[in-house]
Amino acid sequence: MSLDHKRKISSDGLTANPKRREVSNKEETSDEDNDNEDEEMVPDSPYTSEDSNFSLGDISWIHFILNRQFVEVLSRKVETDFELKQLAKELFQSLRNAVEDGEQVSSIVAGVKKLFESDVFVQACVETYMEDPHLLVELEPNFNTEGKEQMEALKRDMLFPSILQETQTNAIIRGVLTVVFGYWSDKDCYNKVSEAVNKELQKLHKPNNEPPVRMVYHDIPNIDVSPDIEGLKEALAIRYRDDPNQDYNHICEEVDSNKSYFEEKLNLSSVVPGMIPKRITRLVVAWSGKSLKLGGIDFVAREEQNP
Repeated sequence: MSLDHKRKISSDGLTANPKRREVSNKEETSDEDNDNEDEEMVPDSPYTSEDSNFSLGDISWIHFILNRQFVEVLSRKVETDFELKQLAKELFQSLRNAVEDGEQVSSIVAGVKKLFESDVFVQACVETYMEDPHLLVELEPNFNTEGKEQMEALKRDMLFPSILQETQTNAIIRGVLTVVFGYWSDKDCYNKVSEAVNKELQKLHKPNNEPPVRMVYHDIPNIDVSPDIEGLKEALAIRYRDDPNQDYNHICEEVDSNKSYFEEKLNLSSVVPGMIPKRITRLVVAWSGKSLKLGGIDFVAREEQNP
C-alpha cells in the first residue's frame, strides 16, 4: 500500500486536488500546482506525514476505521434496509470464502461494485457524510491494483480474523463496511459518492468555502511500552520531548484531559474480545491543528485465559 506523504482536503472532505503526488518532507503544496484543468478533479485525502519514510501500510486499517462515527451511522442505515443488508451478508461470505476456500478475489470486487451500484446505498453514504465527513476521506482508494494487493494487505491486518468470526448481523455489517472502506474502495466508488455529496451540498446551498485543513501523522516505530496512559506518555516522550516545535508537557496535559478517549483506543479487547495487549510496539499519532488523536497502534497481544 502506498500513501502520498503530503495531501490536502477541505474540512468537509470535498476540496478538489488534481491528483495525488509526493512532495518533499515538510514542503507546502502551492495553490498554483492545483490549477491544471486538463487533469481529472478528484477530491483528495487529508493524510499528511512529516516523517519521510512513513507508511500506514503496516497499521491495521480495521482498528483505525472500525469505531469511527461514520461506520456506526452507515451500518445502522444498511441494517434497516433489507436489500443492503443482504448485499453486506453476501460480501461477508465472499470474504470468508476467499480466506477459507481460496475463492477468487474477483467475487469480492464484484460484491463491492454491486454495493455501490445501489442508489439506496449511495444515498445512505450521502446522509452519513452529513453527520461525519470522514466517510469520504476513508473511502478514497489506497491501492493502485485491483484484487491481489488488497487481499494480501487485508490478510496481514491483525484484526481481520476477528471480523470473519462475527455472527451477529450488526457486527457483520460493521465489519464489512470497515473492510470495504479500508481496503476495497476504488476510484469509481469514490467518485460516485463524492458526486452525490456535491449535489446534495448544492441543494442545501452549502458551497465548499472552508479553508483547507490537514491531518498530520507522526510515526513512532520500534518502541516497547506498556498499553496504558503511562506507556502512551513514554512513547510520546520519545517523539516530542526534544522536539523544539512541540511542547511535551502540554501534550501530556491534553492526554490527561482526554484520558477516556486514549484509554479506549489503547484497549485492544474493545475491538477484539479476549485479546489483551501486552506491549505497544509502534504508534501513529494524528494531529488536526492542536488536537491529538491516535491514528494507529501496533500491539504484541495475548489471548485472555479462561479461569
